[in-house]
Parts: sequence; structure tokens; C-alpha cells
Amino acid sequence: MINDIAGVGLTLAKELRKQGHEVTLLAKKSKLYTYPAWVKIYNNKLDEFFLKNINLNDFDLIHLHYLTNWASSGLFFRKTKKPIILHAHGSDTRPKSLLIKTIQRLVACKSNILLYSTPDLKENLKWFNGEKIHFPNPVEIPKKTLSRRKYKNRILICSTLNKVKRIESIFPIIKKLNYQFDIFDHGKNAIYYKKIAPKNINFIRPVAHSEIQNLILKHPLVIGQQTGSMGVFELESMSLARPTLFPFKYNNAYSEILPMPEFNRASIVKYFGDANLGERQRSWVKKHHATNKVVRKLIFVYKKVLNEV
Repeated sequence: MINDIAGVGLTLAKELRKQGHEVTLLAKKSKLYTYPAWVKIYNNKLDEFFLKNINLNDFDLIHLHYLTNWASSGLFFRKTKKPIILHAHGSDTRPKSLLIKTIQRLVACKSNILLYSTPDLKENLKWFNGEKIHFPNPVEIPKKTLSRRKYKNRILICSTLNKVKRIESIFPIIKKLNYQFDIFDHGKNAIYYKKIAPKNINFIRPVAHSEIQNLILKHPLVIGQQTGSMGVFELESMSLARPTLFPFKYNNAYSEILPMPEFNRASIVKYFGDANLGERQRSWVKKHHATNKVVRKLIFVYKKVLNEV
């Protein structure tokens, strides 16, 4: 398994190993994630490009996360007859430069199956001629609801400061509310957002993934990205039974509707600290995104690629 995006690669690899499969994960060194000893780390772009310390022919198949990076470029130049599964995660489906787009298409020529992590990405993948499968992001579900809370009037906005997340659409809604809103001071458009943000937004330091759970649990309410879809952060928040609000447009990708009130000023006030909404969202995430269930689906895909089903 090559690359770890938002902890997805690590989560999948750990569960696969737990279920008795031999898995090697090749990942970048990270300040946000602590990797176990069995993960192979590359420390620079050359290591990534050459897939250092990896002999592709040692494996039954190759699972590549993210379509546009140095590892995917290097994979194109490596000779192997092993089946390759591509896994799209977001911005890698929207390459801006012709060079990156070309690399993306060349790597895709080596695979006939592509997983995409959120349903909104399908629209960007029409160019791929092989089989495309919506593959939900995995999330670890706590065995019991954790009720720890510190803040009485603070709300967490779970997004990076990138325009693609459309966070600016939240500002007119929240600027007159009597709450403080915390958001990570991280993202390529951070300067822009700091200029236009209302006074009740606090830009907080990014934290390691091991600290995310505690941060979420301090806040009685979480607001997600405004793209109409959801990422790992929203899933983790809902898995902790924290009421989480964001516009969601892709219920048709699931067998049941996500409990999600319309996102507006009134719903922020109404569902602040609402345990009932939090529990209903947690149950939905457990049914559709629990790691053990997602990995069962992944094993089926692997067997299909290896002609074992």
C-alpha cells in the first residue's frame, strides 16, 4: 500500500494486518501521524519517486493512494505485472497543471479499477475508462459514547483553510452568533481567510491526529466543510457522537439518509450540544464507515482484482 492520506492508508493497513493479511505501507514522514515500526517511511521526494526499499514484485497487488504525487509518478516508470488499484481522495482528481494531469492519466493506464473516497469525486473521474467504485473512508468507532466536554460556548469548524472547502460561506451565518468558533490555522489560503473572518473566529494551531479526539470532545458542536460532501474529520466527529452540521448532497450514495438538519443559523443554536442528533449520526457512521466493514469491502475488491471471486 503506497501513501497515507488523512490516515486512511494507515487505518486500512492496520485493520488488514489485524485480520491476518500481510501488508506493507509506504508513507511520508508526518508531524500529524505516528507510524508503527512496520510502516516504511520515505523522507524526501526522491525516496518517494523511486519507492525506496520497496520491491513491487514481492506483493500480490499494489494499492496506490492519491493519483498525483511523486510516488504515483515513480510507479509509472516501474516495471511490474502486479495489479494496481488506484484510490482517489480529493484534490488529486482536480489537477491544475497539464504535466500533473498527464502523469495522472499515464498512471491510470496501469490500472483498470479506481476507488474514490467521497461520492462528489465521481464527476471528476469521467476520463477513467475502468471500473470506478465509491469506497467510503474508514473510521474507528469508540466502543462507548464519550461525553467529555470543556467548552460552554465554543464550536469547532473542521476544515483546512483552502477555498475548495468553501468555508467563507459560513461567515455570514455565524458572525452574529454568541459563540466562539475554532478553526485550524492551516491551509494554502490561510492569509485570505484571516482577512475576511468575523471576530468570533479563533485560528488555533493544528494538532497531531492522536489529539483530534480530545479536541472534538471539548466542543459541544462541530461544523464541517461546505462542499456538500464530507471528509475524515466529519466522520471522526460523528463517530464520537458530537452533533456535526454541514450540507450533505449525496444521500443517494448510501442505503439510508444521514441524519443532517439543514445548515443555517437556527440549526446551530438548536443542535448545540444535542446528544440525540449526535447518537443518530454516530449510528449512521457505524453502519456505513466502521473500519472493519470498510475493510471487508476492500478485501472483496482485492479478491476481484486477483480473480479470486
